[in-house]
Amino acid sequence: MCVEQIGLSTKNEKSVENSYYVAMTPHPDQSRRAFFLERAGRLFLYDLPEPGSSDYLPSDGGSTFLDISHLVAQGVEQGAVGIAFHPDYPRNGRFFVSFTCDSSVNSDCKAAVCGCYKDVDCTPEKVQAANPDGKWGAGDLCRNVTVVAEFSACSDTLCTPAKISQQSSIEPTIVRYIVRLGQPFINNNGGQIRFGADGMLYVMLGDGGGEWDPLGLAQNPKAFQGKVLRLDVLNGISEPDDNEISSRGLLGAYGIPPDNPYAFAWEWRGEVFALGFHDPWKCTFDLLRPSVMMCGDVGWTKWEEVDVVTSGGNYGWKWFEGREYANASEQRPVTNYMQPSFQYVWRNTTSVVGGFYERGYEDACLYGRYIFSDSNNQFYVATENPPYSGAFPLGSQPLNVSCSPSSPIQCPTQGLYRPNFGSVSAWGQDINGTLYTLTQLGVFRLTQPSNCNFTCRQEFPPGPDPRVDPASDLTVLTTFGADTTPPPPAGGAGSGGAGSGTMPPTTGGSSSGDTSSGDTSSSSSSSSSSSSSSSSSTTSAHNTSYWLKLGGIVLGILLFVIAICCFCLIRGYREGKKKDDAFLEFQMADMQQPLQGEGDEDMYYDEEGNYIGPDGEEDEVYDPDAMGADDDGTGTYYNEGDEHGHGDGDGGTVMDDGATEYGQRSVHSGYDGGGGYAESELGSEYTGAGHGGVYQGGGVRGDGMSDVQSEYTAQDDWTDGGSYYGRR
Repeated sequence: MCVEQIGLSTKNEKSVENSYYVAMTPHPDQSRRAFFLERAGRLFLYDLPEPGSSDYLPSDGGSTFLDISHLVAQGVEQGAVGIAFHPDYPRNGRFFVSFTCDSSVNSDCKAAVCGCYKDVDCTPEKVQAANPDGKWGAGDLCRNVTVVAEFSACSDTLCTPAKISQQSSIEPTIVRYIVRLGQPFINNNGGQIRFGADGMLYVMLGDGGGEWDPLGLAQNPKAFQGKVLRLDVLNGISEPDDNEISSRGLLGAYGIPPDNPYAFAWEWRGEVFALGFHDPWKCTFDLLRPSVMMCGDVGWTKWEEVDVVTSGGNYGWKWFEGREYANASEQRPVTNYMQPSFQYVWRNTTSVVGGFYERGYEDACLYGRYIFSDSNNQFYVATENPPYSGAFPLGSQPLNVSCSPSSPIQCPTQGLYRPNFGSVSAWGQDINGTLYTLTQLGVFRLTQPSNCNFTCRQEFPPGPDPRVDPASDLTVLTTFGADTTPPPPAGGAGSGGAGSGTMPPTTGGSSSGDTSSGDTSSSSSSSSSSSSSSSSSTTSAHNTSYWLKLGGIVLGILLFVIAICCFCLIRGYREGKKKDDAFLEFQMADMQQPLQGEGDEDMYYDEEGNYIGPDGEEDEVYDPDAMGADDDGTGTYYNEGDEHGHGDGDGGTVMDDGATEYGQRSVHSGYDGGGGYAESELGSEYTGAGHGGVYQGGGVRGDGMSDVQSEYTAQDDWTDGGSYYGRR
């Protein structure tokens, strides 16, 4: 790997120990400019030197875009951490900076949520017990605060893309606080931020510090520490007041995306996207596949690791370090455990620094490979196999790095030829995909291998620019690179990739260094290049096919249920209508036929439902005012006397011997005829051979239980009147 130095470390008299860059991002307006964030709290905007030129970045602070050093707490693991520009920055000017703040000095950054509280089983006594000598910070609990604050490049309401692009310096006025999380200790706080292709803001947080996560926050679903958070800040949500933030338990002004894996799980913080991290340092999205997130996670005493971060994934800490149990005597299962994509042996005072997939056009032997480093001058390369699969079966391999003799700034060296980078703090990438290394000694950029007399026999993949190939974008971040294979026993893991836990650690070699290593690089990279298009298309087609099949099944079930419901409703309606029509037809037919009986052949109902008497005149069917009629009991609904036929007529009295409940000649009576509802002296329930009634003699049950004691007399069910209502 050949590099050139294009910048020195910053000069900051106020904070000498933090005068180096920790983040770089290209200007959102797609110009050849980039922002560089200094650990001490200054943000610089530089024009990037053209490749092959002798130009380099200034270091006198003359291009300071923003200075918040007065807000930033200074310390070994404190300071400014990350910068992220709103996806619509060219039009709205919104951007975000993350940093640590001492709330005892700056009261404005007082924690909205203290990371140590009763819901996470954390008490001041536990914090004190885990830090008896004050090594990890002293003072009030949660005095040290991780902050994500929003700023604006718009100076007025008439902000235009041209004004935003031309803006060279802004006032350090915080628009709103997105995150204010109180930390129990000053180390392992993380705090890097990035926007994903989905427009959400990702916040990477360490376990809160101390040794071995003494408070168990990384695996605690109620804690924010040891997690990657996913927040919605796209809509410019106004900062709620302190009471609302406190009542809702929020870290600041943001929304919780409903598609977060734990958005509706009451026992979880809805902001959590992934968990089980020790101290995620530098997470990045692939320029070619912007939904693929790679994170370096700092180890403790055994392994440094790099993870493909997926929704809901659990990366094991504090129960796992790398693929091993962190403590052999304390082995616990981890739900949704995701093994590292690759790991390497921890060396004293070093820590992993997550990098990028190389997407520039400087070195074809490195194109498409993941490049990263540790903090102590060692660079690594890892290759996916198959391409675009998220699997790294060969793990990571050390890179042989040299500095170009034509470098704009002569590289410092250690030994005869090896460049001295100092401590590596971060990696960057410009709009063309070219990689940059940020160190305590300056800024280094990847250049053509021929500048270092290296030979690469590999050519760049033919065809259209693969950086804009939509077929290779793995948009489902829940399956890419997933590996849930149980880890091997302690001591059995190596530095291999996902699923290769028994591979011994790699101790040397180069992926793209001198000519001797070029053949290996050429072969591997050739395979990667030649099959990149087909593999990426296959992977995307597989994901698309899966979701189409699942959607088809769900849609089919839904349509089947709807069809069954419609069938039942239609059938019920038809059956009900059929019964209603049959009853109406039967009733009308009955009402129109003559009421045959002893001399009453001419009695019937006409088409309008009027009762026609023997004299051919319309008779009275129902007269509520007539409580009685002639002694023969004819012509009234109720017989003589009261409602139950009380009187001297043929109907008699209620429950009298041989009497009826409603009288003998009532119309539409329930129990008409000579027998009554009550038992008579003849001993039958339905007595007499009366004429008329639904269940009385001449009705449905024929002559009823007559005095001859037969259940059904010689007359059939519809005799003695021949109608449903019998003789009236």
